Amino acid sequence: MWKHFRRLVAVVGIIGLLSSCDSTVDESQGNSEQIEERGVDDVQKLSEAHGIDVSSLSMTRFGDEVGLTFQSPKYSSFATEGTLTIEGNVSRHEQLAEDYVWIQLTSLANKDDVFNYYATFDESGNFEYDVKFHYGADEYEIDIYAPSDQVGEEGQFYEGASMTVLNVNDERQREIEYTPLGLENDLSFAAPLDGFLEADRSVVVQGTVNNERDDELLLIHVTYEQDQEEFLVPINNQSFEEEVPLQFGEGEHKITVLLNTGDDDLYYEAASFMVNRTTDESLISIDHFDQYYERGVTLEAPAVTDLLYYEGQEYEIEGTIDSTIPGSEDISHMIVTTEHESGVEAHYYVPVEDYQFKGMIYFRFGEGEYDVTVSVPDPYEEGENYFVFYGASLFTHNVEGAEDLRSLLPSVGIESDDPVIISLANQLTDGIENERDRAKAIYDYVATTIAYDVDKLENNAFEMDDSAVKTLETRQGVCQDYAFLTIALLRALDMEANYVAGVTSTGERHAWVDVSVDGEWLEMDPTWGAGFIQEDEFHFQYNPDYFDPDPAFLSETHMREEIIY
Repeated sequence: MWKHFRRLVAVVGIIGLLSSCDSTVDESQGNSEQIEERGVDDVQKLSEAHGIDVSSLSMTRFGDEVGLTFQSPKYSSFATEGTLTIEGNVSRHEQLAEDYVWIQLTSLANKDDVFNYYATFDESGNFEYDVKFHYGADEYEIDIYAPSDQVGEEGQFYEGASMTVLNVNDERQREIEYTPLGLENDLSFAAPLDGFLEADRSVVVQGTVNNERDDELLLIHVTYEQDQEEFLVPINNQSFEEEVPLQFGEGEHKITVLLNTGDDDLYYEAASFMVNRTTDESLISIDHFDQYYERGVTLEAPAVTDLLYYEGQEYEIEGTIDSTIPGSEDISHMIVTTEHESGVEAHYYVPVEDYQFKGMIYFRFGEGEYDVTVSVPDPYEEGENYFVFYGASLFTHNVEGAEDLRSLLPSVGIESDDPVIISLANQLTDGIENERDRAKAIYDYVATTIAYDVDKLENNAFEMDDSAVKTLETRQGVCQDYAFLTIALLRALDMEANYVAGVTSTGERHAWVDVSVDGEWLEMDPTWGAGFIQEDEFHFQYNPDYFDPDPAFLSETHMREEIIY
């Protein structure tokens, strides 16, 4: 939620603000009347040189009621160069609802971008602020608002005086613009230091804020013409730091920092500044969801400055898990899902070791747009036959230079690039040139070597590290494990093979294998080719009938539902 400040409207939640400006008048540099007279001459000469007839500054009726007066400036219409000191006094300041005046600058060349300053009273009601002209040389309207003097009108301001100023200095000077909420919470920035800067692809936003909640987040909002993007940023020990991407191409981006006051779930504007991006390459857009912050995930690769267009097949995912978050020690893998623009998707497991994760995924479906989701798993409960995971981050890449290798590349549980798998596949097919015979050799090996794990089936003892390599090591598994090992060995031979998920005629979940032989796809089920279960015990009994069976015969017992890549 945005909180903007307008004429005669309430400003919610504004109390005791701080100003970085000295509110006292320095009388140590000579006779103040001579200084004032010299300033008047300079203002008059500059104004006359630009065709402006100076006129005395007058107060509104409300300004007169609260005793608003000005030492500087003295005119309602005049010219200046660079900066302008606004110095005055409110004699009835102790009766006012707030302890500052609100100074608003509007460039007449761009009335949509209004700049606001807030100058606090000293104990005598004096205020002073050196304002800068954020659009450089231009004509500006400057309005000074004083707080209400009525009980119950906290946050209500009324116009006390107005002036029109021509700035003749071409230099664009812009400070970081704070709202009363930002000042109230002692919001300050170590970066950036100015309210207008230039950048290539991103800008670092770093600073401190006086928050009292340990789980506090601030919101960074980026706008560019009609485009906008938001980023939630953690506040740790009252400090925050975030690299904010400038995603919308060349031109000026407005960066707004918003705070949650804790009274509701809304964020309110606290400060803003402008960044002019000097390049126009399209960047990826990374969205972080609640689980990203709640589970302490930090995504390091990709970076927010990475380009939208990506060249290649392989892609690295890297990051960390906050070890102080409860349950973080149980996260053994991150799950990465790639979804091609055609709707087909693939999953990858990235191992977590010492609270760090790093792994390779593939754009296996060829060129096109991919949505990539990095997810964190829920703790697995023993006896379940599924894993629950939640999206933490989402980004998009337009991929070029990738081939459609969906049925050849490694995937979850199918480590076809593992040296042990490659060595075994070559050993089993040594001297066999015919693709069908090579596929049959793989089928025979798995069906005659891997025992069915009855306990795993009955107890749903699935693990995230279930895989072809694990099956080879343990020499046992269920249908998914038979399929993992068979597919891995086939792909290691550069034979296209896929994991088929479906159900049997009795309604039980089942998995088997598709393999491409000489350009034609055939099916095989090494699980059913391995033997049978009798009285909760597995018995080897090799059956060749489930290698390339007649489709009509197989369809009586196997109903396929999907291909899992």
